[in-house]
Amino acid sequence: MNQQTNPASLPDKSTPLRALCIARHAFLSAHLARYFAQMGVVTRDAVGLEEAVSTAIAMSPDVVICDYDLLATIPLESWEGNELL
Repeated sequence: MNQQTNPASLPDKSTPLRALCIARHAFLSAHLARYFAQMGVVTRDAVGLEEAVSTAIAMSPDVVICDYDLLATIPLESWEGNELL
């Protein structure tokens, strides 16, 4: 299958991808941030949902990378109710 992309819709290569890395523990969120930073992604790490929200407001991430254990331990309504996340 050959797919073509409109050049106008391609991301600007001069602007790196910004990712917010969230986990239940500081060690894991920092590890995720370092891992993706090695790939050229601009990262910030956050521990828990409350810190993630304030960090996301400050950095406006393009993507959110979240540890599954965090998602499995909180009700999804917490995430669904926040338009930023």
